[in-house]
Amino acid sequence: MSFTSLSFIPLIIAVMLLQWVVLPKRAFFQNVLILVSSLAFVALSDWKAAILIALSGAINFVLVSKMHTLAEGTVKKWFFYFGCILNVALLSYFKYLHDLVAGLQSLFSTDTFNLGKIYLPLGISFFTFQLIGYWIDVYNEETEPEKDLFVFFTYLFYFPKFVSGPIERLQNFTPQLKSARQFNIPQVTDGMRQFLWGFFKKTVVSAHCLLFYKSLYASPDSMSGTNLLLAAVMNGIYVYTDFSGYSDMACGISKGLGIRITNNFAFPFFATNIGEFWKRWHISLTTWIMTYVYTPIAFILRRQKKMGTFIAIFSAFIIVGIWHGLKSGYLVYGCLQALFFLPLVLKGGNMNTSAGSNTSGIVSFLRMLALFLLVCITALFVREIPASQTLKEISALLTRATQAPDLSGVLGVTNAICWALIASCFAVEWINRKQDHGLNIQRLTAPVRWSFYIFVILAIFFFSEFPGGGFIYAQF
Repeated sequence: MSFTSLSFIPLIIAVMLLQWVVLPKRAFFQNVLILVSSLAFVALSDWKAAILIALSGAINFVLVSKMHTLAEGTVKKWFFYFGCILNVALLSYFKYLHDLVAGLQSLFSTDTFNLGKIYLPLGISFFTFQLIGYWIDVYNEETEPEKDLFVFFTYLFYFPKFVSGPIERLQNFTPQLKSARQFNIPQVTDGMRQFLWGFFKKTVVSAHCLLFYKSLYASPDSMSGTNLLLAAVMNGIYVYTDFSGYSDMACGISKGLGIRITNNFAFPFFATNIGEFWKRWHISLTTWIMTYVYTPIAFILRRQKKMGTFIAIFSAFIIVGIWHGLKSGYLVYGCLQALFFLPLVLKGGNMNTSAGSNTSGIVSFLRMLALFLLVCITALFVREIPASQTLKEISALLTRATQAPDLSGVLGVTNAICWALIASCFAVEWINRKQDHGLNIQRLTAPVRWSFYIFVILAIFFFSEFPGGGFIYAQF
């Protein structure tokens, strides 16, 4: 089940009506409703994943509570290591084992160990990263273990964040379940605006960029450098609008239920340097990596100064690459992102450093454009093809730069509509770049607001593609 599927519409309408109209305004009834609807959403999407996560969640719930009762010392430390390794092993089996064995077989030219296709549960990485963070936070005494299994399961299965994230920390989420949520008109209205904007990006802009990208990549071996660059740009915008659109829908739905979750994107294509970009892109993953990977390693290696900082950054982005999968392209992508930080590290900065302004000036615009193109080109590695093939495409992009472009797949009425939709999307987000989402326009007058709403609704009505289509990060 997807947020854009027809079957989701009656579910969310029923849940909101029950919560705000029918059920008593008590936290218990509201949480029962949330958990039941979340279980239904997950089971209808992937019933095997629902069973697996319920079993894993229950085991983690018991083990973390047990660890918390142990006295400080070696036993508690090794118990903690065991819990983290258990979750990493679960993720590794489902997500990485097939690719690892396939890679080894290719390396040694053998097919002795043919595993076939291993089932990949829905949202396995989002789920596992949340549990590992939970283990670390309890071990470091940053939070108490959750005592209510019912609340813990609601945290794990909460359907707005189950498929697309964000990766929420338990201590930020569960306090919102402890007391009754009151109907808040401004919050619910803002949730509807954010959902509408996300729906527009996901079903209109993202869909058209994907079609545009596929048409351009029909024959990459003979494409001009300009067309290859354009295809990379279309792919980059497609990934952003698909992921951020789905995330906006998740945040909007959650606001409608009275629960706030992390906004995963803060207009990253308006960043002017790589540090700022990663503070704006997939924010919950970047925060997780910063908290549990970069900061501990940087602290351990603090005496190595710049070298220690770079090792910490490199380790962090290797994890970012592996989070996508155990393919060569993903690993190259992570390495490149770390290398982009090298000039910043040499100047004495670190992963927390971001300089420059993105509000005005020709210099800021040129830096923004250069970073945008760099991000789009390197995003070509985040595809289900070997890194060697992507490297050939990037090499061709450079060597064929002077080759005459083929405008037959770029111009025309259909493509003009695509360009207009992309331009409209970025224009609206630029206007609202200081807000928490693209359609946060309550500060504007009613006629202006309704002009925005009508434009978005008409664009969805006339130009949306494959409503109900999948989400590219659903099984990441």
